[in-house]
Amino acid sequence: MLNQQEKPQWRMGVIVYHGRDFGHRLELETQRQGQATRFTSLGSWKGLGIPESVLNEASALVMACLTEHLVTRYGVQGEIDFRRGGEPEPF
Repeated sequence: MLNQQEKPQWRMGVIVYHGRDFGHRLELETQRQGQATRFTSLGSWKGLGIPESVLNEASALVMACLTEHLVTRYGVQGEIDFRRGGEPEPF
């Protein structure tokens, strides 16, 4: 549970839908603070068991989305040039 000072900047989730007419459908849900929720298809299938190709593609898309957000928003320690931003070199 978040305290009143903590506010999510970004969130991500995976939704699994099931229906008799369409089988199974996966969606990636992301939302940035103050913006509308965005949905991205991760694939679908009918029958028992998720096909390996759908599983692999969905897993790769989830990790790519998470990585893209974190690297774009925060950068990677050891790869950021602190001198360009005018900040002192960390100890």
